[in-house]
Amino acid sequence: MVETAFERFRRASSLEEPDQVPMTPYLGSDFLSNRCHVSLSEWYRKPKLQLRAQTEICAKYPDLLAWPGVRPYCGGGFVELSALGARIEWFQSSAPQVAEAIVKEPEDVAKLRVPNPHTDGYMPMYIKFFKYFINHTPSSIRVNSAFSLGPFDIAVLARGINAFMKDLYLTPDLAHTMLDVATQTAIVWMKTLNEIVGGLEVFTYSDDFPGLISPKHFEEFVLPYTRKCFEALPKNCIGVYHNDSDTSKIFQYFPEAGANVFHMGPELDIVEVKTKIGKEICLNGNIPPLEVLLRAHPRDVEQFCRSQILYAAPGGGYCLGSGGAVAEATPIDNIDAMAKSIEKFGVYPIP
Repeated sequence: MVETAFERFRRASSLEEPDQVPMTPYLGSDFLSNRCHVSLSEWYRKPKLQLRAQTEICAKYPDLLAWPGVRPYCGGGFVELSALGARIEWFQSSAPQVAEAIVKEPEDVAKLRVPNPHTDGYMPMYIKFFKYFINHTPSSIRVNSAFSLGPFDIAVLARGINAFMKDLYLTPDLAHTMLDVATQTAIVWMKTLNEIVGGLEVFTYSDDFPGLISPKHFEEFVLPYTRKCFEALPKNCIGVYHNDSDTSKIFQYFPEAGANVFHMGPELDIVEVKTKIGKEICLNGNIPPLEVLLRAHPRDVEQFCRSQILYAAPGGGYCLGSGGAVAEATPIDNIDAMAKSIEKFGVYPIP
């Protein structure tokens, strides 16, 4: 029996073998806005454009987009940070960014409040976008997925990376206070989106900055807060932990975070990760977005995908995906090559 893209993704996330390896290139705003021939500034303000781009991809690749899913795009955390009080700068050719830290001095921590998603920052705008998707997406396409920054990334962006890294050593109590607010913010945002969708089936927490810290600090300042976020997910919702930085020193802890799927970056060795944690968490990745998907010839993309499949797919619990967001100028022929590699080498049982 032929499975749908989402059925494959769910089975892989349960560490099972679907009929074939799920294909999950991270088609983000850079790639999709480029296909629409619009600036990123226009892209982030127009849900109609976002939906059109994703439905076109769904029509071309019916086996795609089980992850990250058809959903509105809101940039690298400007929605969450704006709701905490950050001023957001908008640019023509890049994603909106936090203009400056919210917590400039230690005493500013006391001013942080868990936001109300219906009134604070850009969260109300994003809620409207989500409702637009729900009302206008073809019935054949599932709107069941959403994203949020993870607690560590929220805290880093609220404080500023240099200051927050110093806090881990010099004022750990302040760091924990910020992480507690960040965790509550991420959870209340997830719960709001869950209500709007009527039951999320996939939710991703994106936390890239933990790749910069030691295993000891990860255990203290990341793991307990990330675990709370995944524990709060609705029943049967697939939890994805996205971290495409260099996590070679900490990836062994990720199964303890409670996620079903680890979306990993290209720096990791797929054989090592599969060997060490492949029986505990589904692996998603990790084709290099630049060296392979952007710059390689389609036949080389196909062969690289083949090696990934042969190393990581046996036994299940693997999705063939990009190790981070697909670059804007990535040739569509190289996405085709990914699909062809699954047709040739990714049908179970895999040798």
